Amino acid sequence: TLPEGDFPGMPAILAQAEEFCFAEFEGFVGLPYEESVLEMGLYPPEEEIWLAGDRLLVCVVSDPAGDTTGTLADANR
Repeated sequence: TLPEGDFPGMPAILAQAEEFCFAEFEGFVGLPYEESVLEMGLYPPEEEIWLAGDRLLVCVVSDPAGDTTGTLADANR
C-alpha cells in the first residue's frame, strides 16, 4: 500500500512501484531480478482509484515460458 497524500502523478507512482517491486522480487523468488528467467509486472493505482482512497500496488511474477500452477515463491529460477 502506497502512502496517503495527494495524487503525485503516474511517473512518481511508477517510480515508487518499480522500486518496491524490484526490492521484493529477490525475497519472493529467491534470485535477483537480473538473474531470474521470470518476469515482473506491476499495477499501480491510477488517479481515479487513488482519489477514491485505494493505494494498493500489485506486483506480479510470471513465467514467460507459459502458464504456471501454484506459486512462484522460492522458484529460484
